[in-house]
Amino acid sequence: MEQYRPVDEKTVPRATRLAADRMRRQVRGDLRLGRLRIAWFGASERPLSEEEWTDSIICLLNTRRGSEGDLRGLASPDTGVVWCRSDLTPHMAAETVALEARHLWQFTQRVWAPPIAGDDPVAFCSAWDEWYQRSQIDAAIYYGRKLAPIAQTIAREWATSSPLSARLSTVADAPLARGVPRVAWNRRLSSW
Repeated sequence: MEQYRPVDEKTVPRATRLAADRMRRQVRGDLRLGRLRIAWFGASERPLSEEEWTDSIICLLNTRRGSEGDLRGLASPDTGVVWCRSDLTPHMAAETVALEARHLWQFTQRVWAPPIAGDDPVAFCSAWDEWYQRSQIDAAIYYGRKLAPIAQTIAREWATSSPLSARLSTVADAPLARGVPRVAWNRRLSSW
């Protein structure tokens, strides 16, 4: 299983960094978020040391897994940071920033407050699962309606900067089959 650690942004391909930053500026204004930063993490097969597990950021990155067992991005509401995986294509990085920024916005809205544990753990788990699913659907709808075209434009702008980025961005933009919306295709790639 992959372990995640913060990486220096200089290790992230320039096209990916610039695409993520452009989307950061777009969603920051659109969602009226105050401070919004991007930080990067990388995956490795090397197990985490005991000391690394005590680091709050490393612990946060390694306790959130997507349905596929991997992590593409993560919102840290306490710090206003969107964490992005360093090996994403420019299109995937832009999409991840948009989705995670929406989650940061959700934490600023009273209606999106997570459930509070009560006396009934089963009821709490059920309420938590429902809240989590609603937040994921909201982020996907927000991205699909407002930001998917912007992410595709950003990806196309940077596709010429690298032959690999061009191939990967084209694949990420294509739907699986006729009638399958792009958001559904991209959802399969993401781990919210």
